[in-house]
Amino acid sequence: IFLYPNTIFEYFKMIKILTRDEESQEYGKQTYSELPPTSHTLKPITTGSSVIGLVYKDGVVIASDTQVSYGSMVKLKDQQRVAKINDTTVLASSGEYSDWQEACNLMEKIEQKSRNEDDGIQYNAKDYANYLARVNYQHRNKFNPLYINSIVGGFQKGEKYLAMIDIHGALLEGKSLVTGMANYFSKPIIWNDWNENQSEEEVKEILIRCFKVLFYRDVAATDNIHIAVVNKNGVKIDKVHVDSKWDYKLA
Repeated sequence: IFLYPNTIFEYFKMIKILTRDEESQEYGKQTYSELPPTSHTLKPITTGSSVIGLVYKDGVVIASDTQVSYGSMVKLKDQQRVAKINDTTVLASSGEYSDWQEACNLMEKIEQKSRNEDDGIQYNAKDYANYLARVNYQHRNKFNPLYINSIVGGFQKGEKYLAMIDIHGALLEGKSLVTGMANYFSKPIIWNDWNENQSEEEVKEILIRCFKVLFYRDVAATDNIHIAVVNKNGVKIDKVHVDSKWDYKLA
């Protein structure tokens, strides 16, 4: 059927779903019900827990564990929640896993478009952090937020960059940033033992200690983590197992 543009909306408004009337005793009697209303995600369903980002003397390190939870139950145990956007930028998020995937897809489309244009301009971590902040703010204003708190880190032309973007689109730059339960369990370790002039290995050791505590204390954490290092050599993401001790004996 050919429809003029000004009648398309009215046509679709008239469409209804045909359903069987279970209350009817008469065989074959049918009624029409209205289309269900459009709804948005009201709360996160499959979620990832803590992310920690630290600056060190030669670059930036960002780490997260590999577990994705369904409420208080484990849904996926070996999912990477740290993504390489380009050779200078890394993104990691806690919160709704599918929203993090959406954020990664949006950034990858921008990066692909930049490569296609081949104009010598490469977006850096600060560009992507500001972009994600605007995306989160836009979704929040539409009452359909991305349920993620993200950390973006990068290193370009000798400059280190680390920023956190929350669910509302607020952007905070810093040298040590955490999300999720790490706000409660990891900050004392970072405050006491970390400084920005440490080596890569020293910072990694601090991160492993932080995630060891989280594994003990956070039901949504696991003992496998991904550590992303961004420096002058590019981006490197390694998977690390966190050792734990459970064979304590009563005196």
